[in-house]
Amino acid sequence: MSPRRYYQLLFFSTLLLATEQSCVTTRQTRMGSTLPLIVRRVSRVERWFVEIDGNRVGILTKLRVEDPKTPVDYYEVRRPDGQVVGRIDDLGRASRLEPFQKDAVYLGMDSMKRQLQFLLVLDREPTIRVWNR
Repeated sequence: MSPRRYYQLLFFSTLLLATEQSCVTTRQTRMGSTLPLIVRRVSRVERWFVEIDGNRVGILTKLRVEDPKTPVDYYEVRRPDGQVVGRIDDLGRASRLEPFQKDAVYLGMDSMKRQLQFLLVLDREPTIRVWNR
């Protein structure tokens, strides 16, 4: 095969691939739910500083989901810059929020200080200091 013929075939096959990829059609479908959407208010109950040797390494916030039957309390853990790193429930079960992932990673069940150590990736257990309002 001559080099000229080779380049002609290469050119036309590239055009063919480009044409196939540009002719993409999408079909939109509406995903309806049979369950009604129930909006619940979430309120901040209390906040604490998380520190090691007097340096702030995180913020712990207790939040309450205002459910008419049974309010649900949980704790949100943030870095000092405000980035949410995870959540801890009242039983001490912690889960870390991974960027660009749908589900949180379950870390286990332990004391609050130990879970803060895992979530904030600290070398030892931190101290928790009351947030002065």
